[in-house]
Amino acid sequence: MQRTVKLSHLIAALAAITALLLVSPALGGPSLKSLVKKEVTKQLAGKTGPQGPGGAPGAPGAPGAAGSALAYAHMNSNGTLDAANSKNIAGVAYNAVVQYYCIDVSVPVHNAVATVEGSGTSGEVRTFTGDPFTSCSPLASSDFQFITSNSAGADAARSFYVVFN
Repeated sequence: MQRTVKLSHLIAALAAITALLLVSPALGGPSLKSLVKKEVTKQLAGKTGPQGPGGAPGAPGAPGAAGSALAYAHMNSNGTLDAANSKNIAGVAYNAVVQYYCIDVSVPVHNAVATVEGSGTSGEVRTFTGDPFTSCSPLASSDFQFITSNSAGADAARSFYVVFN
């Protein structure tokens, strides 16, 4: 014998389900909305969707603070100071025989960091303070002395940059 569902029974069942869904939150049970939200959250946990489009560019930031170097210098290989790229340098001297550069700084400093100019030639620059064996004439005094060399380690004239702090 074949069973058929009567339309009246189907409507009564749907009405009972709807009534339970509406009354359940009032009786302290979970609402349909909270059940759906809980299930969706569970299914999406740990998953990310595709990246959205980029936002509009932000406004420019405020200008940064002035650089912290107390003094700096760009020494040319011939011993002259590149004044346009130097700050707080009182004087310079150069001994061409041993590529010995002397720099007198006009502000109190504690250290110097120097590097050979990156113009395609390799080499090194060594930094000294208070060398009593070499004259920095015509300077009366010199805070730092520098000797430059080529990539083989032989003394050679090289342009270099130095930062004093």
